[in-house]
Amino acid sequence: MWSFLRKRKIVSGIALLLMVFAGWLWLSPAPNPKINGDFSAADIADIERTFRRELWHDALPELSWSAFKGLPRNIYRRASTHISRIESIPLKSGNIAAVEYTVGGEHAISGASPHVIALFKTSKGWSPKPPIGDFDVR
Repeated sequence: MWSFLRKRKIVSGIALLLMVFAGWLWLSPAPNPKINGDFSAADIADIERTFRRELWHDALPELSWSAFKGLPRNIYRRASTHISRIESIPLKSGNIAAVEYTVGGEHAISGASPHVIALFKTSKGWSPKPPIGDFDVR
């Protein structure tokens, strides 16, 4: 009887610590990204929203035991990912935003390649999928 209550208190304490840590990660302010190019405030907000949606899209890729075991690491990496730079790449048929980001608080290492995702300007906003058309760089 006592061992059951003791285990329950330990598990409850660990769960509480994990929730406090998750809340701290969630509420910690993200640094403002460097903006290179002509973006409106609405474009920047849409780029950040689209980036976050794509980032969390594959947090739980499959319903398997290995995916559940890796879930805390996946959540930490996604919650601590921050956009460091947004750069405009003008094209003949529209704009591309190159979004550079850091994962899990990692620091830039000299010679290391940054993480980058390309977002395309479409009629419905910014998207990770290119619209159909010509993409000649000008």
